[in-house]
Amino acid sequence: MEGTGSHIHVGMKAGQNPPRPVHEGAEGGVCMGRVRYAVRRSHRRRRNSAGLQRALSCLLAAGYVASAVLLGGMISGKWLLPLARGGQEGQEAAEDAQPAESPSLLSALSQEEPQAELRLELPSIQAFAVAAGPFDSLEEANEKAVALMQRGGAGYVQAQGEQYLVLLCAYDAEESADKVAQRLDGDAGLTMQTLDVSSGTALLNVTASQSRGQRIQESYQTFTQALQALDDAWRQLDAGQTQTTDAVASAGALAAQLEQARAAAFEGTLIEGDAQALSDWDGCLSRCVAYLQTISGTDQSALAISAKIKYTYLACIAQYQSYIEGLLA
Repeated sequence: MEGTGSHIHVGMKAGQNPPRPVHEGAEGGVCMGRVRYAVRRSHRRRRNSAGLQRALSCLLAAGYVASAVLLGGMISGKWLLPLARGGQEGQEAAEDAQPAESPSLLSALSQEEPQAELRLELPSIQAFAVAAGPFDSLEEANEKAVALMQRGGAGYVQAQGEQYLVLLCAYDAEESADKVAQRLDGDAGLTMQTLDVSSGTALLNVTASQSRGQRIQESYQTFTQALQALDDAWRQLDAGQTQTTDAVASAGALAAQLEQARAAAFEGTLIEGDAQALSDWDGCLSRCVAYLQTISGTDQSALAISAKIKYTYLACIAQYQSYIEGLLA
């Protein structure tokens, strides 16, 4: 049998004898009775063949439906249901999950490494400033500060009790500051004096990982190195040993280094305990970076750049001095 569409053709197989002819009568005539029988039998065969075809089609359709149902059940059980359950479970988990709180600085114990009790030794700074004053009012001190900046002085105003001083520059040796103060005393009617702006050392106990503690310690070292670089910069600029562009570029590099050290020490959640001491240090570093950035990008005279560098140097020293005094209080 050959199937063509929904029809079934019955053909003769190879080697099959052809159908016999209808028997002839004795007189050579056609036997009508047998002819009628042969026709009826042919009709019956065609009816039987058609019924067989319909039965076979029904069986094939039923088998197809059963196979589809079985295959659908297997797919549903093996893949679709787990996916549906997984999607439902994922949705339920998303609904149940609470949004993660952003860790605030110094608000929690760092989980990056095992914690340990660490003792950090903070560096001391020795500096002596040449100061003009004192002045009774802040307004008067600010006016003198502007005039001194125009002459290359820092013009950094610092309170001293109920009065104010205007700082011009600072030296690491008290003798050097005394000589400059004596030379400038009486100039423009100003009284000069030497002011000790040194900071002593301090110990800070923290709970942190070893690597975090090392980065915090390195931030203190980077700060003192930046101060030394600033001190060298204004001295070389005043002596004509460097160009203003080089001094400005150096200040920009120092700002980047200090910010990098600050970020490494205080990135993400940090330490539980001693939070105020470390938060204050983070603020001190941030303000010093801002001071340095005021130098970077300026296009002014060597005198103006020198004044900005001196101002930044004294401002950072004052910030550190206040920070250490807070720890020791």
